[in-house]
Amino acid sequence: MTFYDKYQKELDKLDSKDVLFTKSQAAKLIDLTPRSVHFYTDEGLVIPEINPKGKGTNRKYSRLNLYELLLIKELARNNVSIKDIRTVMNRLRGGKKLLGRGKEVMILYDNKSDEGSMMVTSADEYNYVKVGMAERSSALVIDLSSLRIKAARLV
Repeated sequence: MTFYDKYQKELDKLDSKDVLFTKSQAAKLIDLTPRSVHFYTDEGLVIPEINPKGKGTNRKYSRLNLYELLLIKELARNNVSIKDIRTVMNRLRGGKKLLGRGKEVMILYDNKSDEGSMMVTSADEYNYVKVGMAERSSALVIDLSSLRIKAARLV
C-alpha cells in the first residue's frame, strides 16, 4: 500500500474548496495569531482562495492554504528568512509540489557557501532551487507529507 493509498481520503480534502475559513479561524486552527496570517498573506507567502482587494474585505482560506500556513510556520520557527520562505513557496507552487501524492520531504541545507539549496524529494522526483542561507550551518528537514495530513485533519 502506497502513502497516497493509505491517506487518500484525507489528502483529497486538501483539493476541496467546500469549506473556507476566515483569517481568525485559520489562525486558531494552526495556532498562529490572526496578525501573522495577515502578514504572511500580505507578503505573498500564502494566497487565499478568496482574496478581495481593498479595505474591509474578508479573505477566505482553503484547506490547501492551511497546509501552506503550516509549512510557513515551520520554516519561520526554524529561522528561515521571509525572503527564503517566499522563494520556497514560489518554487513549490510553480512545481505543483504542494499537493504531491507520494511521501515527500523538503531538505534545506548549507552547501558551505553564502547560499544553500532546497530539495523536495519523493520516490520518483527531485526538484532543486537555490535559497540564501548564510546563517545556516546544518540541514533542516521538513516532512511535507505529515504537514499535508495535519492540514487535512484540522477540520
